[in-house]
Amino acid sequence: MTSFRLPSSKFRHVFSTASKRENSYEGFRLSKSSCDNPLCAANPKFLAYAIDCGGGGAFQVIPISKTGRLAASYPRFDAHSGDILDIQFNPFNDNQIGTCSDDTLIKIWDIPEDVESGQCDTGEMNRSIGSAQMELQGHQKKVQTIEWHPSAANVLLSAGGDNLIVIWNTLDGMACFQIEHPDQVFCASWSWDGKYFATSCKDLYIRIYDPRNEENPLVRQTASQAHDGKKQMQIKCIKDNKLVSTGFGRSSDRQYSLWDMNDLSAPLMSDELDQTSGVLFIIYDADSSMIYLVGRGDTTIRFYEVVGSKINYLNLQSYQEPHKGVAVMPKRGLDINHNEIMRFFRVLPNKNIIEPCTWTVPRKSDMFQADLYPETLSNVPSLEADEWLDGKNEDPRLVPIQSLIESAALAQEQKPKKTRAEMIAERAAARAGQAADEAMGKNRAAGKSSRYEAEKAAAGMTNGGASTAAAPTSAAATSSVDTARLLDEIKKLTLVVKAHEARIKQLEAAVGANNNVSEPMDSINGN
Repeated sequence: MTSFRLPSSKFRHVFSTASKRENSYEGFRLSKSSCDNPLCAANPKFLAYAIDCGGGGAFQVIPISKTGRLAASYPRFDAHSGDILDIQFNPFNDNQIGTCSDDTLIKIWDIPEDVESGQCDTGEMNRSIGSAQMELQGHQKKVQTIEWHPSAANVLLSAGGDNLIVIWNTLDGMACFQIEHPDQVFCASWSWDGKYFATSCKDLYIRIYDPRNEENPLVRQTASQAHDGKKQMQIKCIKDNKLVSTGFGRSSDRQYSLWDMNDLSAPLMSDELDQTSGVLFIIYDADSSMIYLVGRGDTTIRFYEVVGSKINYLNLQSYQEPHKGVAVMPKRGLDINHNEIMRFFRVLPNKNIIEPCTWTVPRKSDMFQADLYPETLSNVPSLEADEWLDGKNEDPRLVPIQSLIESAALAQEQKPKKTRAEMIAERAAARAGQAADEAMGKNRAAGKSSRYEAEKAAAGMTNGGASTAAAPTSAAATSSVDTARLLDEIKKLTLVVKAHEARIKQLEAAVGANNNVSEPMDSINGN
């Protein structure tokens, strides 16, 4: 009798640890949108999530270190007139984020500096901050998903309810390519090098497109339906021209399959999971070749390893509360000193909490485990948008993970800190605005109208509205803040000038040394 043996893997005994309540994120109302996206995104600087604001689509961005209960007065981005359906950080710019919505629009946002510094909360309720850096208009119905290009900067894919797929250049807001899809798109995923993208849609076929081939963009499609069930199907392109899909069978059993993107006639392998009704999202870690399957409404996360043409099951992790989905921290934001290989931010709608969960490989040694951390994705693009649009292809740039983390830590250390006078001025401005709002509330309760309230009403600002203007503050406080910012800018420019002067002196010295060396050589050649 032959005994069954599980394939060996260094990731089989990975374990997950959910953060305690005080190290999670709460104090907000998560969006109640029925879309199948998690509506949450993360990078080493920020955590972003869509919120329920009683009308329209809004989201908040908080520093990744700002755990615990969020103040009720924390500002928001009043982004759309309809529900937000997807939210994604730019992989090459941590301070830029894209959103799409029911209102047919896609918007690109630059996150203000005071959000990163944690100084954006002035105490005013329902305050809106930021304005869209770019607004992309091209869809006639809701925009369901957006996807940044993996190797080219400022290239964005969007798919809408009008069965239209659009490739955008977010630098100028131009729609570079438009592809009419046969049916409603469920999911879209770029290939590893960004040459193609794959789609899953309502007719349950998988299709691969070359968007730059405008005459015939469809490259190939599956010979039949990829999964027999009628529920939503998800896909994810991975390395080595492979593709992973999840869907449902005829009896509503959840399935996953591995495909060769060069031959979609039949899957390389398929397997079944269970008969739960939640959509299975696919998280792919290119460094470890691991796949995580996250089911909507599940309390478990299963993880696998891709080896050749197989997907080997490794294990699963269970939690107490069901999740709607997860946001994923890029590798450059992980704690490599404790063998962390993945960090999820579980969206728990029942408790309005976002819960960080770390995934760690147990090792006895405290030294850096080089075998767990091969070169990882850089935050520097391999191509510019114009190069990709001209037909060039490049794999994503890979760099040692240690250099990424060290450079990020060095940039944080070199970042100028606020002076005491600047912090006092900002606190004074915040207190002045809060005091004015409190006085306005008392006057309103007494049936009076203050001068501040009249000015605010004349400017079209109300506490309950979605105004983008900040609360009026005292002239002295505002002047003090402006002066402090100007002085800080002067200091920065002075440091830049000094650095350039030092570099000029170094270059002049090098030129002089080269001239001194060349003179004897000329005399030797002359002899």
